[in-house]
Amino acid sequence: MNQNLFKLQKIILLILLFGFIPFLKALGQSKTDSITSFLQDEMIKRNIPGLQVAIIRNGKVELVKSFGFANIENRVKVNDSTIFSINSATKAFTGVAIMQLVEEGKINLQGTISSYLDSLPDQWKEIKIYQLLTHNSGLPDLVDVRKGGFVEGLKYPEALNKIREYPMEFTAGTAI
Repeated sequence: MNQNLFKLQKIILLILLFGFIPFLKALGQSKTDSITSFLQDEMIKRNIPGLQVAIIRNGKVELVKSFGFANIENRVKVNDSTIFSINSATKAFTGVAIMQLVEEGKINLQGTISSYLDSLPDQWKEIKIYQLLTHNSGLPDLVDVRKGGFVEGLKYPEALNKIREYPMEFTAGTAI
């Protein structure tokens, strides 16, 4: 099974877990054994190799636990510092949020990003909102996928400033 499917399954499990939390509240005090059992059963049913969970109720940490493997091939266990990428799962949330703003008249999909953001490089100013959403804006990529970090090995704020100096990857609207 490929890594993207594993990641999707982890996200689905988290969504299931959020639906499970109100049920746990109705049961009363801490039910960590029930939660652990539930998660382990779901991991088996859904073939999820590893995950992390944290449950916080009323400002109190009730459970922090890691399960399974972050890397099956090398038998690397998930621990409290394992980083899971959510990748394309953000597209659905972003799309819904943007369309809610469109419905409220706060964003125009045909509007330029410079209508909403200040201090942009000149070459970015005429990019349309819908071009950002459809991934054909031509903006340079902040992430260096080959090295697994931000461009030039920089931290996020520095990388964000650095890509402002990069040329466009293509003219907005001409490629996907």
